[in-house]
Amino acid sequence: MIAIEKNDESLVALLIHNIKNQKVLENQDINGRSAIHWVVWPFVFGSYENTKILEQLLRGKFKHDLKSKDGATPV
Repeated sequence: MIAIEKNDESLVALLIHNIKNQKVLENQDINGRSAIHWVVWPFVFGSYENTKILEQLLRGKFKHDLKSKDGATPV
């Protein structure tokens, strides 16, 4: 999520390429937001709407249907 916040496509790609534990694909922050939430949702502190990172996450099999604590999916 930090790589997404920094909008660093190459770091995101490197991290995805080196995932050893499949549970990483389902990681959520304290508000229940996943990596895909971070890419597609505008937040008070900024928006990280980067389609290249979104494509990387989806190709990397990150879960696109995880719900945040308020019940919202990224879609």
